[in-house]
Amino acid sequence: MKVLITGGYGFIGSTIAERFHKEGHDIYVIDDLSTGRKEHLTVPHKAYLMDVADPSCDEVFASVAFDVVIHLAAQVDVATSMREPVADTRTNVLGLVNILNCAAKHGVKKLIFASSAAVYGNAERIPVKEEDAGQTQSVYGLNKWLGELYCGRWGDYYGLKTLCFRFANVYGPKQGNGGEGGVVSIFLEAALRGEPIQVFGDGTQTRDFIYVGDIADAVLRGATSDASGVMNLSTGRETSINELIGIVREFHPIPEPEYRDPRPGDIGRSCLDNETAKKTLDWVPLFTVREGLEITYEWAASRSARQALAAERKPRRSWHKRVRKLRGYAENIILLGILVAYMTASPYSVPGTGAGSVSSLYFADGAFLWNPAVRARDRRSHCLLVRPEFGGRLVLGERHYGYSIPVSIFDLFVLRPGSRIR
Repeated sequence: MKVLITGGYGFIGSTIAERFHKEGHDIYVIDDLSTGRKEHLTVPHKAYLMDVADPSCDEVFASVAFDVVIHLAAQVDVATSMREPVADTRTNVLGLVNILNCAAKHGVKKLIFASSAAVYGNAERIPVKEEDAGQTQSVYGLNKWLGELYCGRWGDYYGLKTLCFRFANVYGPKQGNGGEGGVVSIFLEAALRGEPIQVFGDGTQTRDFIYVGDIADAVLRGATSDASGVMNLSTGRETSINELIGIVREFHPIPEPEYRDPRPGDIGRSCLDNETAKKTLDWVPLFTVREGLEITYEWAASRSARQALAAERKPRRSWHKRVRKLRGYAENIILLGILVAYMTASPYSVPGTGAGSVSSLYFADGAFLWNPAVRARDRRSHCLLVRPEFGGRLVLGERHYGYSIPVSIFDLFVLRPGSRIR
C-alpha cells in the first residue's frame, strides 16, 4: 500500500511509519516540522514539508494514489489550546477538513484520524467507553471531538471510510516535551538533569499511559482491516502521576517533586476501556507501563549522553574554526611585520616611482611556508611589497600573479628571478 502519514516526523508518526515500512508498505509524509524532526524517521520515504491546512496539499494527493491516510498532525498541548484557541482550531479542525477533502476527492480508500482521550473530560465513570465522549474540559478536547464528527460525516457525504482512534497518553522514544503525553519525557529529562520534577496538582491525578509501539501495531491493524467508526486505544489501567514518579525513581535517582497549582483544562482521572479495539482488531497492548518506561528511559539516557558529548566538542570545533578563519589575516600581518622590519633596497625598479617604492626580501625555509600566496616551495623566490599608487603588475612569462592583503595598503606578490614588474 501507499501510506500517507501527516505528522510523520513526530514521535508517534515516525514509529507508525517504521511499523508500516517493516510490513513492506510505501511511506509518504506531510509535516511542517513545527514539532517533528527529520532524524526521527530513518526508513525510506518521500516527504512533503507543508502545513496540513495548506491548499497545496491537494497537489500532493493528485500526484500519488494513496491507499491509506493516517492523520496525526495536530496541535497537541491542552494548555496551549486554552491560550490560543484560534490557532488550535486552525490546525486541529481546518487542517483535518483539508486532508479529508483531499482524501475523498482523490479516491483514498481509508483515512485514520488520531483523536484523544481529551474528548471525555472529567467522565462520570472510569474506565470510559466510546459512548461517554462529549464532556470536554479544553479547546483541544473539543476540537478532537469535532474532528471525529467531521470524519463520520465525510463518510456519509462523500463515501470516505474513516476510523477514529482515541489515543490514551502515548509515550516512548523520540517523544518531545509537549502535550499531555509529554509528561513522561518531561519527567525523564528532569531526572537526567538532576532537577526536581514539577507536578501540576497533588500527583493523585491519573492517566492511561500506553507505549507508542502498541499504538503503531493497532494503527497497522486498523489500516489493513475493514474497521471503521471510533474506538479507544489504551491499556485500560490508571496510573497516577505519583506512581509514575516512583517508577522513574527506580531507573534514576531524583529529588523530591515540586507540586504546583493545577492548570486550566487539566483532567483529574483518565482511563479508557479498550474492549472494542481488542475485539475488532484482535489487538492487545503488550507493554506494561514499567516496561515501556524502561525502554524510554534507556533512549533518553543515551540521547542525554550524546548531547553532553556534543556540548564538550562544540567549543573545541568552534575554536578551531575561528583559528582557521583568522589564519590568513594573521599570516599576512606577520609577513608585513617581517618585511617592514628588514626592508632593504630592491634590485628591481619600477618606472615612474621613487626609491623605496619596491622592496624585496629573501625568506628562510620556515618563514617562506607562512606565505599563503606561495603554492609550492621555491627557495629562489622573493616576496615583494608593491605600493598600489603606481598600479604595477607582476608578469611571470605570459601569466599574471597577485595576492591582496586585506589588512594593509600593499599588494603582496611572489617574484621569481628573471621576472619584471611593469
